[in-house]
Amino acid sequence: MILVHWYPHGYFTSDGGWQGIRIVAGVDVVLGPLLTLVVFKQGKPGLKFDMSAIALFQTLALTAGTYFVYNERPVAVVFADESFHPISTSILTEAGLTTSELAAFDREQPALIYFEMPKDPVSEQALRVRALKNSQPVYLFSEHFRPINDSNIGKIIAAAIDMDSYLAQKPDDMRTYQEYLRGLEGDRDKLVYIPVRSRYHWFIGVFDKTRLRMIHVLDIQPPA
Repeated sequence: MILVHWYPHGYFTSDGGWQGIRIVAGVDVVLGPLLTLVVFKQGKPGLKFDMSAIALFQTLALTAGTYFVYNERPVAVVFADESFHPISTSILTEAGLTTSELAAFDREQPALIYFEMPKDPVSEQALRVRALKNSQPVYLFSEHFRPINDSNIGKIIAAAIDMDSYLAQKPDDMRTYQEYLRGLEGDRDKLVYIPVRSRYHWFIGVFDKTRLRMIHVLDIQPPA
């Protein structure tokens, strides 16, 4: 459920899934047995109550941890400044949206959204200053969200990385890229490589050019 539905592709390691699982494991796998070791003594009065309390504590911790992992899952991925930026449920509230409202942009999950920057340089600068004053990434201003369609998909594709040129001086990353190509089935010309800048890790997403859906993750640091 977590790997396939909540955190598909590379989002598990880059956007909070792995961090949440470590918290759950730390509480349920380590703290629970440790508490049991401390309180357990054969024939001790109230032992049944102590063990029940520990079991209840672990259950509550597991529930809270699972909620944290669920709430931090990426529900939208916004294209802005030539990169995709995943947004979790908790961060989505900063953009003034709910998860149900994302269907207006994309019915699939996570929803892919285009951020339409003001065409006027003065208006763009004003927006960036506003974001700076609010200590908020510019791509969270949801009034600029647009569905991805024929009018803007070309702008997204134009931001794709020329992998051969970019990796020419990065031999290790070039091997990673070439290994992916060797195992690839289908037309390479239908793929584009676009930076994905998540909270914990940046990587290069491999997208289908026609539908603009991520089909693979390359663990390669994108251009700064």
